[in-house]
Amino acid sequence: MKKNKSIIAILIVILIILVQPNVWQKVRDMFTIRDFKTQLGIIDTNGKVMSKETNKRLSEQDYNNELIIVVNQNQSDLNVKDLQQSKLKYELKDKDLLNRSRGGKIIFNKNMLPQSSITETNMRIAGWNKTVEKNQKVWTKEMVIPIKDGKEIPKNNTFVSTRDLSKKLAEYQKKISDYINQTNDSVGYEATIIYNGVNPIPSGVHVQAKSIEDNQFQFNIYVLNQEHNYNVNHLTGNVKKN
Repeated sequence: MKKNKSIIAILIVILIILVQPNVWQKVRDMFTIRDFKTQLGIIDTNGKVMSKETNKRLSEQDYNNELIIVVNQNQSDLNVKDLQQSKLKYELKDKDLLNRSRGGKIIFNKNMLPQSSITETNMRIAGWNKTVEKNQKVWTKEMVIPIKDGKEIPKNNTFVSTRDLSKKLAEYQKKISDYINQTNDSVGYEATIIYNGVNPIPSGVHVQAKSIEDNQFQFNIYVLNQEHNYNVNHLTGNVKKN
């Protein structure tokens, strides 16, 4: 009886400690690589609150043979001050709980221009299954940040993309390169990978860019992860020709 009372007393003390401000958060984070909100994509690794409403709205956009959706009247709200102040070449967000790449950002300049972002890496990534493997006429592996610095491509810099999405991203990345070559300015670039629910394959990519020195160059778009003349399934990777 005394033993049971002791156990109950200990449990009560533990419960009282856990309900204290910040204690539960610290205990919870001890058993995870990152806190839950970061893993679920609600906030980024810098603690910045992300717009769940915007991401949800973008993830549910229907495909009507138009891959590009202009966001915020094409005005970028990109903030790259953290990159300017750090020595990082680029920054990638950690993968989420479902092992999916989430996005990243970079400052492009004369010494670091966008490169071909299609990668033939053998790395296992979320969404790349046997069905996708059989349909490589539609699917490919794309890099979040289109840069190759001679190192192995980080696992959180790759996602499953349609060939059409890859081409559209390349078009806008070329615009960045052209602007830098013409003006010698730097351009901030951010890509946020958007998923619908638990789908391992993204619904699309939210891409923003903004020139650093003069703010004369910018865009803010959402590119749907769709393929012309095909119906694609972002859960299974199945494709069906229209």
